[in-house]
Amino acid sequence: MKEQSEAVCLKAVEKNGYALQYVKEQSEAVCLKAVEKNGYALQYVKEQSEAVCLKAVEKNGDALQYVKEQSEAVCLKAVEENGNALQYVKEQSEAVCLKAVEKNGYALQYVKEQSEAVCLKAVEKNGDALQYVKEQSEAVCLKAVEKNGDALRYVKEQSEAVCLKAVEKNGDALQYVKEQSEAVCLKAVEENGDALQYVKEQKTFLKILKKR
Repeated sequence: MKEQSEAVCLKAVEKNGYALQYVKEQSEAVCLKAVEKNGYALQYVKEQSEAVCLKAVEKNGDALQYVKEQSEAVCLKAVEENGNALQYVKEQSEAVCLKAVEKNGYALQYVKEQSEAVCLKAVEKNGDALQYVKEQSEAVCLKAVEKNGDALRYVKEQSEAVCLKAVEKNGDALQYVKEQSEAVCLKAVEENGDALQYVKEQKTFLKILKKR
């Protein structure tokens, strides 16, 4: 077809967003329809408007990598759809980082400047995200093991409180306790009797057996 009509172009991108690359005269409507079908079609948009970018990342957060001029609104929308899209954010704000880890705790690995609030939000979503925390505070560690007892394996400095919280959530987390106190061991087997196999000290082991 020599002359591409608006109607034909709309029908084409509605079927396949990538068809936008063949559209000679791109209208806002055609671009919107293309990225609505497939966010990644944004890479073929010649003149990117805020509306088109928002629609693209709303469909596929990772389409953020094709946004030429990133606004706060577009970045927020992208990480709201896919937390890992944070890796494509050029200027990271606290709000964008919080939204990203709220969606996916593991997105913490892409946060350039980690605040306590962002770390807490990340481990609250996924306890194992603790592995990406650069500066571990007691509060962050407690929140992580409260979500997932096994996250204790990523705690660099284990306190009695953190260990107790971890085995209270999951008795088997006792296997990750470096310095086992009787209190921690008791709490672990109280949550899961099978955790007895992880008690290192025979003296403690026998004491617990007598109490059971």
